[in-house]
Amino acid sequence: MRWVYGIAALLLFAGSAGGTGVTGRFTTAVYTFERSYPDTVSRGDLRAYQTARFRVMGLGRSELSFQAYLRASLDLLHRAGNDPQYRFYHGYFRWEADEDRFVLTGGRQLVLAGVGVGRIDGIRADVDLGGLGRLDAYAGTLVPVDREGVSGWGEGHMFGVHLMSSRLLETSLGVSFYRRSRQARPYLSSSRMAAGLGSLEIQAGEVEQQMVGFDLQRRLGRLLSLYLRWDLSMPDPLQTRRMEGVLRYSYQGFTLSGEVLYRKPYVDRNSIFSLFTHSSNREASFRGNYRFNRFLSLFGEVSKVDYEGDDGYRINLGANVLNGYVGYIRRRGYGGVADGLTASLRYRMNRKVWMDGGFHLSRFRLYEGEGARSTVATSTLGVTYRPGRRLSLSLQGQNLMQDLKLATRANPFPGMSHDLRFFFRATTWFFRGPGPGRGAP
Repeated sequence: MRWVYGIAALLLFAGSAGGTGVTGRFTTAVYTFERSYPDTVSRGDLRAYQTARFRVMGLGRSELSFQAYLRASLDLLHRAGNDPQYRFYHGYFRWEADEDRFVLTGGRQLVLAGVGVGRIDGIRADVDLGGLGRLDAYAGTLVPVDREGVSGWGEGHMFGVHLMSSRLLETSLGVSFYRRSRQARPYLSSSRMAAGLGSLEIQAGEVEQQMVGFDLQRRLGRLLSLYLRWDLSMPDPLQTRRMEGVLRYSYQGFTLSGEVLYRKPYVDRNSIFSLFTHSSNREASFRGNYRFNRFLSLFGEVSKVDYEGDDGYRINLGANVLNGYVGYIRRRGYGGVADGLTASLRYRMNRKVWMDGGFHLSRFRLYEGEGARSTVATSTLGVTYRPGRRLSLSLQGQNLMQDLKLATRANPFPGMSHDLRFFFRATTWFFRGPGPGRGAP
């Protein structure tokens, strides 16, 4: 809540400052569903959400801004003990020099820079190196799991760099490095004891993840483009975690691509997932798309997947028609077999009202072999009303019907059951431009 109070104070300051602009969006949503099992047991849930996104521009200088995203939720029916729940996703100051030559951000932010992925409370600098390229560097503490408060450096931290250059032979090249350390929480379980593992495998301050990556993008004439990526974990031992290649051909409304992908799971040390069997997988795909006009396009995808001896495939065919979509997908492999049909349509009644609907039917069987398939069908119907430029109201209902032939933990009663769900959302936008001192009327 200290973050909320601090941000509220910042907004009050921005509202009184003549040279400051403020823009934002508030969304209030209510989600409810009732689940009915074949043995007549039913359960209902009702939860409310409040989100806020905003940006404050010109904090004393035109180069300085601040933006944030927060969410709060509350269980209105069961009043769970951990409610209300607060989530502070990001909130950071941004200094942007002229022509984007230097960008400095400080605060809670999401990092996506080559192999470096994570959310930190720290600083990040994106610097134009002139003709040499561009450097993106970051460092900070890891965000707590509940996204509340700030961790210390010893509890968990992350840092890395991403260097990009387009100087060599008109080719975009990237090199990135990333390191993450987290203070582990010791725990014991019967599975760990049976595997001969202790309560703690990684000591405080030890490296949890460390990776280096390379990426390349290049145009091959007017119609072809190439993308390559190679991610490796280090230092003991040096292993390939991801290798990807994409060759794409584009001509007018037609696009055809071939892709190969190799992945090996990176399981954190001292993670419960280290007790499960995991293996690498390889995938080869061909994708095609042809757009006839703005109202009609066709696409298709065929993929072959190899899970170290267990082969599988995926087929996806469909068409975009007007403001709708119709598609078919089939999957077969290690987990089982499934077929699905999907259709959706959005229709504009007038300038203020939109209607949307959808239907999905899937028949699947877990694991390959004989036996009856389970069936899941969903239908949705929604309406959106926008009475003005800064207010939007939406209501959507969904009915889920399922006939399960195999009991699961989430659905312990095989047979027919259904869920009925409703979602309401109200969104408002606001904007306050800079005062007269900054050129506003």
